[in-house]
Amino acid sequence: MTLNKTGVIAGAFDVLHPGYIKMFKDAKENACDTLIILLHEDPSIERPDTKLKPILNVQERIEILLSLRFVDEVIPYKTEEELYTLNHYTNMRPLCSYTNRYIKRNKTQNESKT
Repeated sequence: MTLNKTGVIAGAFDVLHPGYIKMFKDAKENACDTLIILLHEDPSIERPDTKLKPILNVQERIEILLSLRFVDEVIPYKTEEELYTLNHYTNMRPLCSYTNRYIKRNKTQNESKT
């Protein structure tokens, strides 16, 4: 089934666990054809009181994420402001209001721009 949609999920994804794998699998099987992970390099820089420094470095996390069959691309970002900029310029829309999951519908020629 071709959905013509690109799914985007943002997070640090340090110490990958089965919940993340299930989320990526669900997104790829039910919401999008292409799944892009926006990888927060180090959330502890902006929020040291609430976030821990990642155990794995960015390159290790990218390698792990790209080894998963559900993940098509990984784009690292340094700050939450950079994430918001990516969100604005790529026209991503939330899949769910209570998560950091986003989906971008690839526009066809017949669709109006909103």
